[in-house]
Amino acid sequence: ALYNDEIDLIMSLFPIPYVGTFPANNVPDLKKGEYAIINNKSGPGEHWVAITKDASGQTFVFDSFGRDRDEYLPINLQNKFRGASDTHDKPEQHILEVNCGAHSIAWIVTAHKFGPKTVAKYI
Repeated sequence: ALYNDEIDLIMSLFPIPYVGTFPANNVPDLKKGEYAIINNKSGPGEHWVAITKDASGQTFVFDSFGRDRDEYLPINLQNKFRGASDTHDKPEQHILEVNCGAHSIAWIVTAHKFGPKTVAKYI
Protein backbone atom coordinates (compact mmCIF):
# COMPACT_ATOMS: atom_id res chain seq x y z
CA ALA A 1 0.00 0.00 0.00
CA LEU A 2 1.16 3.52 -0.71
CA TYR A 3 0.63 6.57 1.48
CA ASN A 4 -0.22 9.98 0.05
CA ASP A 5 3.32 11.34 0.50
CA GLU A 6 4.76 8.31 -1.31
CA ILE A 7 2.30 8.74 -4.20
CA ASP A 8 3.12 12.46 -4.43
CA LEU A 9 6.86 11.73 -4.43
CA ILE A 10 6.52 9.17 -7.25
CA MET A 11 4.30 11.50 -9.28
CA SER A 12 6.86 14.31 -8.89
CA LEU A 13 9.20 12.24 -11.07
CA PHE A 14 6.93 12.66 -14.10
CA PRO A 15 6.41 15.84 -16.15
CA ILE A 16 2.64 15.65 -15.64
CA PRO A 17 0.27 18.38 -14.36
CA TYR A 18 -0.47 16.41 -11.20
CA VAL A 19 -2.00 18.45 -8.36
CA GLY A 20 -1.69 15.90 -5.54
CA THR A 21 -3.47 13.35 -3.37
CA PHE A 22 -6.61 14.34 -1.49
CA PRO A 23 -9.10 12.87 0.99
CA ALA A 24 -12.73 12.68 -0.12
CA ASN A 25 -13.70 15.84 1.78
CA ASN A 26 -11.00 18.03 0.19
CA VAL A 27 -10.98 17.27 -3.55
CA PRO A 28 -10.12 20.33 -5.65
CA ASP A 29 -11.80 21.36 -8.87
CA LEU A 30 -9.41 20.32 -11.61
CA LYS A 31 -8.47 22.55 -14.50
CA LYS A 32 -8.35 21.05 -17.98
CA GLY A 33 -5.41 18.67 -18.31
CA GLU A 34 -4.82 18.24 -14.57
CA TYR A 35 -4.67 14.95 -12.66
CA ALA A 36 -5.17 14.00 -9.01
CA ILE A 37 -5.45 10.89 -6.89
CA ILE A 38 -8.22 10.88 -4.32
CA ASN A 39 -9.14 8.64 -1.44
CA ASN A 40 -12.70 7.49 -1.05
CA LYS A 41 -12.64 8.36 2.67
CA SER A 42 -12.25 11.67 4.47
CA GLY A 43 -10.27 10.19 7.37
CA PRO A 44 -7.71 7.40 7.25
CA GLY A 45 -7.47 6.00 3.74
CA GLU A 46 -9.16 3.03 2.23
CA HIS A 47 -8.91 3.17 -1.56
CA TRP A 48 -7.14 5.43 -4.09
CA VAL A 49 -8.74 6.41 -7.40
CA ALA A 50 -7.37 8.66 -10.14
CA ILE A 51 -9.19 11.58 -11.73
CA THR A 52 -8.50 13.91 -14.62
CA LYS A 53 -10.21 16.56 -16.67
CA ASP A 54 -9.26 16.31 -20.35
CA ALA A 55 -8.75 19.20 -22.78
CA SER A 56 -12.47 19.26 -23.61
CA GLY A 57 -13.42 19.52 -19.92
CA GLN A 58 -14.68 15.93 -19.57
CA THR A 59 -13.87 14.38 -16.18
CA PHE A 60 -12.66 10.78 -16.01
CA VAL A 61 -12.56 8.62 -12.87
CA PHE A 62 -10.34 5.51 -12.72
CA ASP A 63 -11.02 2.78 -10.15
CA SER A 64 -8.69 -0.22 -10.25
CA PHE A 65 -11.57 -2.45 -9.07
CA GLY A 66 -13.58 -1.46 -12.17
CA ARG A 67 -16.63 -0.39 -10.16
CA ASP A 68 -19.17 2.30 -10.88
CA ARG A 69 -18.12 5.33 -8.83
CA ASP A 70 -21.47 5.43 -7.00
CA GLU A 71 -20.50 2.10 -5.38
CA TYR A 72 -17.44 3.46 -3.56
CA LEU A 73 -17.45 7.26 -3.48
CA PRO A 74 -19.20 9.19 -0.71
CA ILE A 75 -22.23 11.23 -1.73
CA ASN A 76 -20.32 14.53 -1.93
CA LEU A 77 -18.02 13.05 -4.60
CA GLN A 78 -20.86 11.26 -6.38
CA ASN A 79 -22.43 14.68 -6.80
CA LYS A 80 -19.13 16.37 -7.72
CA PHE A 81 -18.43 13.79 -10.45
CA ARG A 82 -21.99 13.39 -11.74
CA GLY A 83 -21.65 13.12 -15.51
CA ALA A 84 -18.03 11.99 -15.31
CA SER A 85 -16.90 8.97 -17.29
CA ASP A 86 -15.86 5.79 -15.51
CA THR A 87 -12.83 4.60 -17.44
CA HIS A 88 -13.61 0.87 -17.49
CA ASP A 89 -15.65 -1.87 -15.88
CA LYS A 90 -13.09 -4.67 -15.68
CA PRO A 91 -11.11 -5.06 -12.46
CA GLU A 92 -7.34 -4.70 -12.70
CA GLN A 93 -6.91 -5.33 -9.00
CA HIS A 94 -8.11 -8.27 -6.90
CA ILE A 95 -10.27 -7.27 -3.95
CA LEU A 96 -7.61 -8.57 -1.51
CA GLU A 97 -4.74 -6.61 -3.09
CA VAL A 98 -3.63 -3.28 -1.67
CA ASN A 99 -1.91 -1.76 -4.72
CA CYS A 100 -4.59 0.75 -5.78
CA GLY A 101 -2.12 3.63 -5.46
CA ALA A 102 0.25 1.99 -7.94
CA HIS A 103 -2.63 1.30 -10.34
CA SER A 104 -3.75 4.93 -10.08
CA ILE A 105 -0.23 6.18 -10.81
CA ALA A 106 0.08 3.87 -13.83
CA TRP A 107 -3.29 5.02 -15.16
CA ILE A 108 -2.34 8.70 -14.88
CA VAL A 109 1.00 8.20 -16.63
CA THR A 110 -0.68 6.24 -19.43
CA ALA A 111 -3.67 8.59 -19.74
CA HIS A 112 -1.34 11.60 -19.91
CA LYS A 113 0.61 10.02 -22.76
CA PHE A 114 -2.31 8.65 -24.81
CA GLY A 115 -5.38 10.49 -23.48
CA PRO A 116 -7.99 9.11 -21.07
CA LYS A 117 -10.49 8.31 -23.83
CA THR A 118 -7.92 6.22 -25.69
CA VAL A 119 -6.77 4.41 -22.57
CA ALA A 120 -10.39 3.64 -21.63
CA LYS A 121 -10.80 1.70 -24.88
CA TYR A 122 -8.00 -0.70 -24.01
CA ILE A 123 -8.49 -1.47 -20.32
